[in-house]
Amino acid sequence: MLLNLDVSQAREFIESPEMIREDRVIPGHFRPCPESPYRAGFDWLYRYELKIAAFLEPWLKSPLSDLTGEKSLLHEALSNAYCHAHHRDPLKPITVSVLLGSQGLIIRVNDCGKGFNVQKVYKHYRKKRRYLTCVGNGIRLMAASSRYGAFYNQKGTAVHLLYPFHNKLDELSSNRIDAIPELQH
Repeated sequence: MLLNLDVSQAREFIESPEMIREDRVIPGHFRPCPESPYRAGFDWLYRYELKIAAFLEPWLKSPLSDLTGEKSLLHEALSNAYCHAHHRDPLKPITVSVLLGSQGLIIRVNDCGKGFNVQKVYKHYRKKRRYLTCVGNGIRLMAASSRYGAFYNQKGTAVHLLYPFHNKLDELSSNRIDAIPELQH
């Protein structure tokens, strides 16, 4: 579900979150991985996804395939940071943070790019137009997810993946971008 939400609202929703992990992911610092199923140059992403999936497994009740693997939410968030924000610069860091609350967790993927106009992208998505410079797989996956809510910070430099425990994502349905009147035009 693609949400029009801010971090404080998400933190309140998962109740009393604490940072339980923060990684500084530098793609160029990962060793090549011949067994990676990803295209050349994305071995780092495969290795990192394995690492973070193993860490997150105790809290996730839905299959990890929703979050990791090709055409998954975290995969798209990380590859978008690498490709769009960092222009495939393997030395620019991507920060991944995990906040755990009593009612869920938030995974934040933060890049050091210049950002993008989030509201404009949401409007383009709603009108089924092309946005940014690509086909928008990440936005479509986020919007279609029934287990994760996704939202960006105002600058467009961080995406947050919200995973509520106990299937409570529907409680945020009034925050869906398609439920917000000013985003419909």
